[in-house]
Amino acid sequence: MSIQTETVFGENQYAYRPGHGARDAILYLVCVWLLEFARGCKIGLYCSDVSGAFDHVDAARLCRKLLSLGVHHSIVDLVRSWLQPRRACVVVGGSSSNPVEMSNMVYQGTVWGPSLWNAYFGDSRFAIRSMAFEETVFADDLNAHRSFSNDTSNHIVITSLEGCQKELHRWGAANSVAFDASKESFHVLSKTSPFGEVFKLLGIIFDAKLLMHEAIRDTVTEANWRIRTLLKTQRYHGVKDIITLFKQHVLSYIIFFAHQGSLTQRHHSCNPWTTS
Repeated sequence: MSIQTETVFGENQYAYRPGHGARDAILYLVCVWLLEFARGCKIGLYCSDVSGAFDHVDAARLCRKLLSLGVHHSIVDLVRSWLQPRRACVVVGGSSSNPVEMSNMVYQGTVWGPSLWNAYFGDSRFAIRSMAFEETVFADDLNAHRSFSNDTSNHIVITSLEGCQKELHRWGAANSVAFDASKESFHVLSKTSPFGEVFKLLGIIFDAKLLMHEAIRDTVTEANWRIRTLLKTQRYHGVKDIITLFKQHVLSYIIFFAHQGSLTQRHHSCNPWTTS
């Protein structure tokens, strides 16, 4: 039986799926947010991250989910056997630690681990959507956003974000999934009445006005450090090698991180209805 990954993982899961990645998630979010700005709206954003994602999975519940998703029972039986508790120890220099039991996890570093985690985490999207939010997920990094009219008070937006968080936590309690409080945050993205500090989303720094000043400053600082480090090694390399290393370690970094900033900067410079 063929099962579409969108059905199992959710169509907004960008990790461990062919043709999807962090760049796609960032590009999609930036485009959606800028479109809402152009429509005269503000965006409520809830950022969350699972605590010890792959290591906290109810194995029995995972198997029940796989069956409900249409996975053949013989395959589920195989997965159930594979998920049985294991004993492991750390070996360093011929000496080993005391063995510890590993259970209720999908074993990070294994081939099956990512797909099983996505299947386990996939129905968290229904908790988000029940509050009229849209989720964007990258492995265990879940962010939810919702558009509001620009005249909506930030208090109302934050109250909605708190409701979304509460619903997701309720799902987490039922699925033995905990969310890292230190990585949860609320933001109101708006040109006129922003709320919240700068935040990092999949490695990109954002501010509540989407001006991207912090992101650009961070990119310049990091690129300068990489260039200086590279130039210190030039006596060991020829020109061709230096150029190759520049492309690998500097240019690729700039292209990825600076692209999102340039996208929003073009929006602000070309849209006559936006103000700094």
